[in-house]
Amino acid sequence: MAKKSKPEGKKYSYMDTYGDLVTLLMCFFVLLFAMSTIEETKYNAFVEALSDRYGTFETNRQAVDTSNPVGSDQGEDPPTGEVIDPEPSQPADFTELQAAITEFVEENNLEGEVTIEVGESGAIFLRLSNNLLFAGDSAVLQEQSYVFLNFLGECFLPLENDIFQIQYLGHTADIPGSGTDDWLLSAERAGQVASYFGKQVGFSEYKQRTNGFGRLYPIGDNETAEGRAANRRVDLVIIANDDKISDALTEAAKVYFPDDDTEYFQGTPEELPANALDKQDPNATPTLDLTGLSEEDRADFVEALNDMGVLSTSAPAG
Repeated sequence: MAKKSKPEGKKYSYMDTYGDLVTLLMCFFVLLFAMSTIEETKYNAFVEALSDRYGTFETNRQAVDTSNPVGSDQGEDPPTGEVIDPEPSQPADFTELQAAITEFVEENNLEGEVTIEVGESGAIFLRLSNNLLFAGDSAVLQEQSYVFLNFLGECFLPLENDIFQIQYLGHTADIPGSGTDDWLLSAERAGQVASYFGKQVGFSEYKQRTNGFGRLYPIGDNETAEGRAANRRVDLVIIANDDKISDALTEAAKVYFPDDDTEYFQGTPEELPANALDKQDPNATPTLDLTGLSEEDRADFVEALNDMGVLSTSAPAG
């Protein structure tokens, strides 16, 4: 009589173990997501992008409560430098530029990083702290500066014809033995800001001038940390394309360099060389007729223009 074969036990496949592993991984990532926080600005930007493309999500925009995310301090103001205004107002002309920048700075808690003043000539003096723009001993723009620089660029671009020139003045602190060349660092920082407006925003590079002054013009005490922080900065001088160009240039020099008594170009925009700011002819050499000046005044005038980087000017001989 044949023996009955014993029923074989249940065999387990490697897929069972693999399935359990995937399930555990899914639970792990769900747990991480539940413990994470949602940044309101990024969430709103994501929702707006979907709304613009598909016309949806607008009614459910506030479905996620980000007013007090898990792990945040209740009632705490947004940290300095965090931009929270997604739709800032844009200036219609140069006279509204200062008000638009001031509004943006106040709404985004940037008062400690940005100061703005308007001179008697109408020129706008903008001071940007190093904390907003760069890390220590670095000339690489920090990501946190992009939103503010983009806003400035959006203001500058429509007013390109109303702006005669934007000057960028780089400054550093004086730290003996730091090993960093303050001349190169200040110049490179000023150039990085100008380059951002020129290459990323598209503002005319022919209307931008940069200078690096190293440690020469401090506004704070280099013996203190607060003073050194104040001295690390990039100053912008925004000059309108009107009949006060010479006043603005002289005012800028006296504001930033109080020991400089030079009187700069005296004239109107119509008296400037026609090709001075011509984007179509970058190889043109602008000249000024200085024959009406004395030899001494002519030399001072040329030296002042070269120092300011306003124009490349050559005086005729004789």
